[in-house]
Amino acid sequence: MSLEKERVEALQRVIDELRDEPGALMPIMQRAQDIFGYLPEDVQKYIAKEMDILTVAVVTKPFG
Repeated sequence: MSLEKERVEALQRVIDELRDEPGALMPIMQRAQDIFGYLPEDVQKYIAKEMDILTVAVVTKPFG
């Protein structure tokens, strides 16, 4: 298994664990940063897709 695949699977587990919690987006993004070391755009898009929210909601969340 590739390192990237392991990271995506780890992120998916986080999303599955937290998605129904109120205010889940920020903790998911924080855990994604822990997993990847930063938040690349493709990870932000993946989170948005899996959370069924607009990408702009993920990209702008930390700033307002």
